[in-house]
Amino acid sequence: MRFHRRMRAPLAAMAAGAVLAGLTQAVAWADPPAPAAPATKAAAENRRDAVPSAERAAVLGKTWKNSGDLAWTTSGDAEGFHILTARKKDGYTWRSTASLSEPGFDADAWIGNICVTGSGKRAVVVYAPRIFTNKPQLMARGGFTAVVDLASGRVTKLKLKASLSYYNPGCGSGESVILTQSGGEDLPGTRLFRLDASTGRVGKPIALGGQVTSAVPAAHGSILAASGAEVVKVDARGTRKALVRTDGVPYRLTPDGDGGLAFLDKRGATSQVKRITAGAVAHPNPRGTRAAVLAKGLATETGLTRSAGTVYVTGTTRPMVDRLPSTVRRLASVPKDVTVSSRGEAVLTHTAWADGKGTLLLPGETAKARTVKMSLTTRATGRTASFTVDPARRVSTHAGQGRDASPGLLTGSGGSNKALVTAAAAGDPSDPVEAERTCSVPRNDVRNQAMQPKPRQVEWAVDMAVKGLLNTHISRPADWKNLGMPAYMPQALFLNPALDGGGRAMAQVMLGVTTQESNMWQAGREAVPGVTANPLIGNYYGINLYDGDTSNDWDVDFAKADCGYGITQITDHMRMAGREDGHGGAAWDYQKQRAAALDYTANIAAGLQTLISKWNETRAAGMIANHGTTGRPENWYFALWAYNSGFHPNAGDGSPWGLGWANNPANPEWDAGRLPFMENAAGGEDASAAARPQNWPYQEKVLGFAAHPPSFLESPGVMVPAFRPSTWNGTNEAVTVKGSALYNRAHLKAPEGAFCDSSNSCDPSRISDSASNDTAASGPCGRDDVKCWWNKPVTWKTDCVDTCGYEFIRFGDTSPEEPDGTSYPPACTTSGLPDNALIVDDVPSGTPVIRSGCTNSWTNSGSFSFNFANNAVETVYPSKVDLHQLGAGFGGHFWFGHTRQDDAKGQRLKITGIWKLNKSLKSQAKVMVHLPDHGAQTKYATYEIDTAYGTEKRTIAQPGDGNRWVSLGAYRFDNTPEVRLNTITPDGTGDEDIAFDAVAFVPGSYDLITDMRLPEWNPDAPEPAAVEPITTLPGHVFPRPGVQAARAGAAAEEHPRAFDCRAVKGKKGSEVCLQFLGHPVKETKRQQLAAGSTAFCSKSGEDMFYTRTRACLQDSFSATLYENNTPIAQNIYAYKHEIDLDIDSPTIKQTVTIQPTTVDPKVPPVTVNIQSFCQSNCSSAGITWSSLPEWSGVDTHMAVGQIDHTWSGTAGNETVHLNWILSSTMGGAPNGGADYQPPSGKLGIRCDREAKGKSTVGCVFPDYVPTYVVNTEANPSAAAFYWILMQKLPYHPGSRDHKSPLNYLASTERQKANRAVICPKSGPDKWVPNPDSKPPNSTSSCDEYPFAATYQSGGMPPQAVNSGKECTQLYAKPLSTGWTLLEDPNYARVNTWNEICGRASIPGDENSGAANRIGLFFVPTNRMLDKDEFYVSVPGFEECTDLSQICFVRTR
Repeated sequence: MRFHRRMRAPLAAMAAGAVLAGLTQAVAWADPPAPAAPATKAAAENRRDAVPSAERAAVLGKTWKNSGDLAWTTSGDAEGFHILTARKKDGYTWRSTASLSEPGFDADAWIGNICVTGSGKRAVVVYAPRIFTNKPQLMARGGFTAVVDLASGRVTKLKLKASLSYYNPGCGSGESVILTQSGGEDLPGTRLFRLDASTGRVGKPIALGGQVTSAVPAAHGSILAASGAEVVKVDARGTRKALVRTDGVPYRLTPDGDGGLAFLDKRGATSQVKRITAGAVAHPNPRGTRAAVLAKGLATETGLTRSAGTVYVTGTTRPMVDRLPSTVRRLASVPKDVTVSSRGEAVLTHTAWADGKGTLLLPGETAKARTVKMSLTTRATGRTASFTVDPARRVSTHAGQGRDASPGLLTGSGGSNKALVTAAAAGDPSDPVEAERTCSVPRNDVRNQAMQPKPRQVEWAVDMAVKGLLNTHISRPADWKNLGMPAYMPQALFLNPALDGGGRAMAQVMLGVTTQESNMWQAGREAVPGVTANPLIGNYYGINLYDGDTSNDWDVDFAKADCGYGITQITDHMRMAGREDGHGGAAWDYQKQRAAALDYTANIAAGLQTLISKWNETRAAGMIANHGTTGRPENWYFALWAYNSGFHPNAGDGSPWGLGWANNPANPEWDAGRLPFMENAAGGEDASAAARPQNWPYQEKVLGFAAHPPSFLESPGVMVPAFRPSTWNGTNEAVTVKGSALYNRAHLKAPEGAFCDSSNSCDPSRISDSASNDTAASGPCGRDDVKCWWNKPVTWKTDCVDTCGYEFIRFGDTSPEEPDGTSYPPACTTSGLPDNALIVDDVPSGTPVIRSGCTNSWTNSGSFSFNFANNAVETVYPSKVDLHQLGAGFGGHFWFGHTRQDDAKGQRLKITGIWKLNKSLKSQAKVMVHLPDHGAQTKYATYEIDTAYGTEKRTIAQPGDGNRWVSLGAYRFDNTPEVRLNTITPDGTGDEDIAFDAVAFVPGSYDLITDMRLPEWNPDAPEPAAVEPITTLPGHVFPRPGVQAARAGAAAEEHPRAFDCRAVKGKKGSEVCLQFLGHPVKETKRQQLAAGSTAFCSKSGEDMFYTRTRACLQDSFSATLYENNTPIAQNIYAYKHEIDLDIDSPTIKQTVTIQPTTVDPKVPPVTVNIQSFCQSNCSSAGITWSSLPEWSGVDTHMAVGQIDHTWSGTAGNETVHLNWILSSTMGGAPNGGADYQPPSGKLGIRCDREAKGKSTVGCVFPDYVPTYVVNTEANPSAAAFYWILMQKLPYHPGSRDHKSPLNYLASTERQKANRAVICPKSGPDKWVPNPDSKPPNSTSSCDEYPFAATYQSGGMPPQAVNSGKECTQLYAKPLSTGWTLLEDPNYARVNTWNEICGRASIPGDENSGAANRIGLFFVPTNRMLDKDEFYVSVPGFEECTDLSQICFVRTR
């Protein structure tokens, strides 16, 4: 049963199904949160961009590692047009070989066409911003061109601009490529260029009359192309010879490796795959040549592609021959738009955005490369792999070349040195506003900012405008949004004309226009809804792309500016008065121009006025679509055609008139096999079509959006449907069923032959079922000047009342204006600043805040200015192109540019911002900069601060959370402070934002050093006592109780704390058990004194502890007598084990003592033995007992054993490990023994032959961290310097209390290099001593801490400072009695105490004494090797616990 319905998708489905990445806003974003790890295996698989290693043999075939195959595809987004490649031998791991874009374009997406040369080594690309497809001239010859080396990623950009039509560029079986420039609407003829992709050389243009399409290279320098209903051969002189006649205009011309040519030939809805042989190519004979028909299928489902010398038939086709030529393959059951890898080993689907039809964009998604999905089928195995690829994940080392300006942008035409930009007057290097401009409302004028509307605001304004109700709701008061404009109403400024034939404009048509023209943007793409910015302006800088003449392409000329403003890209009347130059009519009043540029409602009213004028103009000329009512989208076909490419009035002299050929759907510039825009073959949505807008004429794109609105940004991370779509009545059957809603919607697209007949010199036989092969023609358009202009009514829906679409009005007549967005609210107070802060804003005093709800409540205490660079030849400043403003940050305004490399290109585009205080300061002051919550991305913002002692630099990372003030440090001023920031960074690529917001100066005293009183130095002071606290180890010496019970006899299992149990000989039911107690025995003072040979063990009651050369292990065990499983008697034995090392000997000495501490005569006799083992070049002897470890009765003597091991290594150093076995005989029965050793990785012994200052072999415990004790009495100033840095620097270098040891640096050369950085003796950063630090009869010396002989030195990479000026600066000063340590005022920067190093001017004798002791004594005494840790101890400061009080240092 059929039923009729009006097709209207639910709102959620609309949002899910219409997300267009290329059409969403690329904005300045706050940093997105770090992505979460995949929660499931499936999620991880959805993110894979390579065939997993374990699956490669199965998916790719066993020989995959030896393959030279390369797969390639493309994707486009706001960051560029990406060429993605993957090699089979790498498991098809995807990477971005190149990402192509051009500076100076406010592009929402980059689009392009690509072909790969016969060798598979290079790709030739034509690319452009998406909006170029809105201009017929740019479509015809405005695309940028480049050659990409697919192996290295090197990009060679060409001077030539070329057609964006689907067939361009054209590759063959070699390295020659044909690039086409079409004449478009304004120039007759076609120009072809031969490119040698291996050299990047472009040949001279070959000029041809008429329209020539699908050009590809052929043998001997010739070219094959489509010219009307023929395939023609063109030589270098432009001579054209027909090869074969066709039914329609042939398309998708594809050369094969045998010199033959395959192509598609369309008759009605069917396309045939045809081929002519190499002989037919070499010997033209159009009358005798008949192309072989290889296959056929629906035009919308038939395709051709090529790999090397093989042509592949794609899509759903039916073979027409039994055997295909050897150079042609038919791929069954694949989509028509697949590509084939370089050696034909894999077939790839085209890319689609990974978030697809059910996923909204994540925050920040549109500000970076867009993740895409694709699948690849290996022909050898038939297995398919799916990929999700982030173009930004793996990029070529030459990625920057893809973003470099094309040669014409850099140097002007032909590499000449003439100025890039021409203007009426020379530019100003400091004014961001170009007085020399042509477009009236300027960029970068703080008084001319447009608020970015929300999609709902645009839809509301369109709904009201088409009903003529904008003025009912919108009456802008004078000075609306502080813009200084007089009061106005939008539809009083821009009247809403009556429509010829009655009715009114249709909302979805107008909304489709706003989508196609601008993404519904009133401001530049850097602004999210609610934020103000520069108005969106098309081709503001007058880049001349239109004439196909490479002698002047890309000489930027303000006189040729397009001046398309805002949502509807209003162009006419928007030039400056007096600079119209015959373009766009007389300039409107400036305030009217401002309203159109800055107010989205006024812009929509102006755009609607233009659209209605095109309706009236075409209707008055008799051009009526279908039944002509205004409420159906199909009926706006002619008005939309005229809106884009204009209408040529009837001159009355018999010359062509009407609508131009460029947007005629019969024009072979458009893909003959295209489906309705934004639809797939099943009538569902194909959002990926938005990435290929060059395949559809303008009116088809607008109507496609009316039927399938995308989703746009509402606020950061929130996507909403752009608007409600048109709806269609019909049944719910398939798209192929006439009368279904899907069928009716699909036929929104007019038939391609509907606008082609003899009246406009167009031959319909070339695009219809009645076509024949009898005669040649020049193509659908039979005129060499392609003025096949259409001027008659057309009906393709005779039942439009039932089958045409309907309008949907979302907002009722009384609905008020939708509120502004609130994204990124500005900081409108001085929160975060001290009360005495002197603020220098980035806008002049008195500048009104355009952003709603924000007023300046502070005094601007200075001025902000710019300095713009150029190449010293130009009279204008191209760096201004890279400057943008946003209504956010401090006070509702900041500027941003993009980071650049420090090279010729970067210097040419360099922008410098300058903040200058309006008065001199004669004090210290902290310098603070405001960083906005978005538009600040660089990690290398280097600020220059002019101080009393010259210019200081401070580099900070700008990204962070929210609007905030960040300190650059405190500095000393005796001048008028000035701060500068420029766009040059070490990682600059033109991608990251660098923000210029407000600066504040906060006068005050910022000396933070503790007041110290130091004694006079005593050169005869004795050496201080060593500081050697013990280090303890966790755990116990012996195995845990019961840990080895399972290894003992059955009886042991009955005593779970026993290690081993043995039956007592001759006593039935009696057994004696060895048990480890897990703790040392507490000793009396008398026992400690009696310890003797293990006296070190008496230093602590811990189980295990050690110093640099001594270690102690102590525990206890028991022998317990059991009778019938009941304990009867027990002896307890104290175990002490001392290890002694010698820094001057390879001998490792051990002393073991065992002594009963509790005895019971009933316990049978006990004998204990110890075995010691030594690994790594270590010889050993057995233990020697001076008193035997045998006990019986009440005997409590101490058994003492000695063990010596000797390291026998011959070079370097080695780690020696010890372990032991304790065994016993109890009750006459021996046990198996217990293995024990220090905890894993602990108490290793390092023996070496390489310690500095040592000629002997010696051993130490390297894990022990020794302490360097400063001789404070001999070196009080140096000691104070080290102590204060250990207390106040954030990482407390050398402090034992903070567990922050230093690491010894053994390299003498590196030590010298470190000292040269911190204390340079020459150069611009030469260290100059403070004269007060010089004692009588001595000198001042530069001391540094951490020491130069440590890895923590400020001169040591990777943390190395540029010079010692970046360290904390101190100096020693004599008092009437003694000395003190102060912050050195002879440096511009005040210490922050967050530095990584310190530098002090102290008496030279102290410096040499304190520092030299490390190398002379401390290092050899502790056998320090490279990277060994050590602490620093400074005695005498024990009373200095409160750093806010005077510190008195006691040295006696």
